[in-house]
Amino acid sequence: MACLPVLVKPTSALCNLSCPYCFYHDRLSDPYAGVPRRIMSEPVLESFVSQYLRTCEGGTASFCWQGGEPLMAGLEFFVKVVSLQMKHGRGGQKVANSVQTNGVLVDERWAEFFKEYNFFVGLSLDGPEDLHDLHRRFPDGRGSFGKVMRAAEILRSYDVPFNVLSVVTRRAQEEARRIYEFFVSEEFRYLQFIPCVEPDPRLAVTPEGYGNFLCELFDLWYDDGWPKVSIRFFDNLLQAYLGLRPDSCSLQERCGVYFVVEYNGDLYPCDFFVEDGWFLGNLLKAPLEEILGGPKFREFSELKFGPFPECEDCPWAWVCHNGCPRLRHVSQGREYLCPAYRKFFPYADSRLRDLAERMGKVKRVKKLLDSGAYRGVGRNDPCPCGSGRKFKKCCMPYVQRLEGYDPFGTYLLV
Repeated sequence: MACLPVLVKPTSALCNLSCPYCFYHDRLSDPYAGVPRRIMSEPVLESFVSQYLRTCEGGTASFCWQGGEPLMAGLEFFVKVVSLQMKHGRGGQKVANSVQTNGVLVDERWAEFFKEYNFFVGLSLDGPEDLHDLHRRFPDGRGSFGKVMRAAEILRSYDVPFNVLSVVTRRAQEEARRIYEFFVSEEFRYLQFIPCVEPDPRLAVTPEGYGNFLCELFDLWYDDGWPKVSIRFFDNLLQAYLGLRPDSCSLQERCGVYFVVEYNGDLYPCDFFVEDGWFLGNLLKAPLEEILGGPKFREFSELKFGPFPECEDCPWAWVCHNGCPRLRHVSQGREYLCPAYRKFFPYADSRLRDLAERMGKVKRVKKLLDSGAYRGVGRNDPCPCGSGRKFKKCCMPYVQRLEGYDPFGTYLLV
């Protein structure tokens, strides 16, 4: 079977913050709501790691540790994770670990561990202090902004790679410029924005407001045609425009591109569907391969197939593939953010096409640069790429950026 990425929840929904917009906050469908302590036991952990590594013998075993707050499992838990991966991994097998954290518990010991074992870290930060602390608070009401910024400082000091995940709320959807400029001023170059779609109208984005947010954010990101900051949604769209499969499951043709392991070994097809109706099985009671090969997981993988009459003639269905089933779940029918995307996709289309074409050219220029073809070429000389144009009017801007003449560069070329 294919080696699917896995989202592991060693603490389930347990967290040391009390964010009102949290997807897990007082969720009636939470199958573990009555369980006071949810920490993955060593027998469950070892059974999971050993079985998962066996299913991934031909690919990269991608562990994404999430919560709640996964660091509440403790540093010794993650030391055990790495130990078990080494114990059960085959010679030469590729393993990748990432962890999504609110940053509150990150200190030098954690950073040293992340660096030593090549963990990628996702850090939750909603923007400037007033916006962040509006929702990301401790149970006693204190804001967590200072703790998160300190976590970012520590991660940088240990050279731990990380990105920033920001939740877009009804308030934040009006603040695209301020949020973006804050992140740029703090030199956060890898960003991810998640729209809040919880039922509370005081928190959830509106389709119109989120569409406006995406358009303004795109203008800021696009800059002069050389984006210098990675924004995951825009990067994923570029993948689609290049004919590649986007990383984001919401832009893929089908669901079931990853699975979830809860603290007790229960399996679900998606973190938004951790509910009794989509329980797949428990890896202590049935083999992992058998569970993932079962009819329930196949049924889930087809949720995007429809039929959805409103999508049949949409010119953007090739991008979103009928949207995310979770957002149909929220709005009891039509994908909740569909109006936002119908506004944004045509707004950004021509520039995305231009960027996709440019990225193809970057690859060709890089190949020629590595071969030495541009060495000694003058501004007004014919371009070595064979276009017939002068170097300065053709490949020169690409060569300058690839050679580092641009002091800030662009992540698209990295």
